[in-house]
Amino acid sequence: MPKFRLEKTFENKDVGYGLGMNNVNHWMTGFSFISETYGLVLVNYNGSNHSLDLYRAENYSFFKSISLTPFVAKSNNLELFILFISEKLFDPDNAFEFLLSTYKGTGNSLLLCKDNGTLIKDFGDARADLVYGCDVYKLAIRYWDYDYERIEYYSLPGTLPACYGGSLRSSNIQSNSVFRVYPNPAKMDINIPYSLDTEGSVTLSIYTQNGALKEQRTISGTGTARINTSRYAPGVYIYKYNDVSGQFIIR
Repeated sequence: MPKFRLEKTFENKDVGYGLGMNNVNHWMTGFSFISETYGLVLVNYNGSNHSLDLYRAENYSFFKSISLTPFVAKSNNLELFILFISEKLFDPDNAFEFLLSTYKGTGNSLLLCKDNGTLIKDFGDARADLVYGCDVYKLAIRYWDYDYERIEYYSLPGTLPACYGGSLRSSNIQSNSVFRVYPNPAKMDINIPYSLDTEGSVTLSIYTQNGALKEQRTISGTGTARINTSRYAPGVYIYKYNDVSGQFIIR
């Protein structure tokens, strides 16, 4: 029987402001995604050269380094958050694809880029949601204000790896909740939609990126938890309930 044991430790230095930016989401260390070619991929931020180093999870072998410099240029050295990494989902070439949330001084922008920094699409101030069902994939782009909403659906030429299983490939797309909270980034309020597949109530918990508990809320059924974030310090926060988790950004 496999034993619970420590297998690998990543340590990083210079994870502060080495890129000359006010904020880069160096919490990418510990982030993971699934590749059709490499299987489960672990992402580690390398502060010495400001890159994302990619490792095969099965044996922790390094196979690719992605420079953050091209992405920094797209944010005018202000704020950059990497929301999602995929492979051959938006473009059938061999590049990895990044959904980025940036702040350029004049407003937010959602960017879809290749791993070399090539821009695929600038969606402007928008939120993204990956929709899947019956082997059909769509990217939903949501434009939202307090009295206005517009959703655009984009076709996707690729597919998700079969091993996504009950995660992004599931018809319960709530597991892809990092794209479903809105507005994200936020200032005064954050909305967290949820749909529970169990009876009764559960606890929705919000943590700082350092793991400190910030707030808890009891939720049940299907709905949207509206959280007043006016007292939150700027930064990245994590929310969790049951086996669902995601991040949101407070400016």
